[in-house]
Amino acid sequence: DAEIAIDNHAGNIVFVDNVPQFIDIYLLKREWRLIDRHHNIARIATCVHVLGGDELASEIYATFSKYHQLAPSEVYRFMEAYNALIKGYYYTYLKKPETAVRYFTFADNILENL
Repeated sequence: DAEIAIDNHAGNIVFVDNVPQFIDIYLLKREWRLIDRHHNIARIATCVHVLGGDELASEIYATFSKYHQLAPSEVYRFMEAYNALIKGYYYTYLKKPETAVRYFTFADNILENL
């Protein structure tokens, strides 16, 4: 299923009264406006995995499973690797190598085990 793409990574979430709110949401380039629902889930799960750990990422998936039928875990693992590579390059561009390495290492670990 396709849905509206939002830029839902860790840098674009704030908490208001313990409720996550997305910021920096705008219409993307026409070609990027729709995305696979599972990719939107994997995008935020990638940041949670890298920055918060496996236990918190499991909670992300458990929460989404209450509202959507999830794809097989291999689908999410591949999408997480893809997103981690993008975030790694993004943090490299921002001159934050220690964060970039965390994302690159995470992606490498997934790709080695797929």
